[in-house]
Amino acid sequence: FAMARDGVFPLSIYLRWIFEPTKTPLGNVIFVFFIDSLLLLLQLASETAFSAILSIATLGFQISYFMPILFRCTTARRSFPVGEFNLGRFGLPIAIISATWLFITSIIMFFPSEYPVTKDSMNYAVVIVGGVFLLAAMYWIFSARHWFIGPKRTTTNSNEISLNQTNISDINEIKTSPSLIHVRL
Repeated sequence: FAMARDGVFPLSIYLRWIFEPTKTPLGNVIFVFFIDSLLLLLQLASETAFSAILSIATLGFQISYFMPILFRCTTARRSFPVGEFNLGRFGLPIAIISATWLFITSIIMFFPSEYPVTKDSMNYAVVIVGGVFLLAAMYWIFSARHWFIGPKRTTTNSNEISLNQTNISDINEIKTSPSLIHVRL
């Protein structure tokens, strides 16, 4: 939903539609339901294809855990605020071990599950991930890099404004306007 809200996808306006009575992104829910249903039907056609889809889903989860752990123990190590629960001096070694484990097991997700490798036992996850990466790169090069400025910040504070939701002339106007003195940048 967040990517549709930010206008990343073609036809995002349909995916970010909010059903007012329940305040849910119903367009996105229906879209995900149909895509998931098609993926579940895929196992009836080919066990190999279904295995590749499971590998890709697992790989996605692995990467979504890997990235914050890696950034927390590298680039954000000094700037990240320590919360109530932390591992103290063991935090960094555990983060390094976790990131290493997630990296290695993510690579393993591309391996076939049976040997010898035939067209039926091949794990096509690498082909699918490569294809998606190629399509995403082409979409970025030819379209999105010209208009996409990053995720939009949502806030409950109506006086707060984010730099990525405005442009430089708006910022200068806000800074010089006495009526907008309480706006934080």
